[in-house]
Amino acid sequence: MNGVQAGIEILLETAGIRAADLGRVYLAGGFGMHLNVAHAIAIGLLPGFREEQVRVVGNTSLAGALLALVDHTTLDEMENLRARMEVIELNLAADFEDRYIEHLMLP
Repeated sequence: MNGVQAGIEILLETAGIRAADLGRVYLAGGFGMHLNVAHAIAIGLLPGFREEQVRVVGNTSLAGALLALVDHTTLDEMENLRARMEVIELNLAADFEDRYIEHLMLP
């Protein structure tokens, strides 16, 4: 859990934005499905976000695979999105480990 909080902080700083600057944040997969958004915000797991910004979307990989089967033009769109992605390796971020340790204690 603490790694999530530290990771979000690093990603926001790398992008040069604040959580409040984002219109929507999507939580996918099993982790997101079983997360109480209000509680996650209250304990700082989603630092700087408001409840209305966060949407739980379920198994998006399965939905994407189904969409690609039904509409082949979706594959081109997915490839365009993939090409625009940038990998941020949190373990290489200078202060990730310090932030992780800092967040070991709940507020």
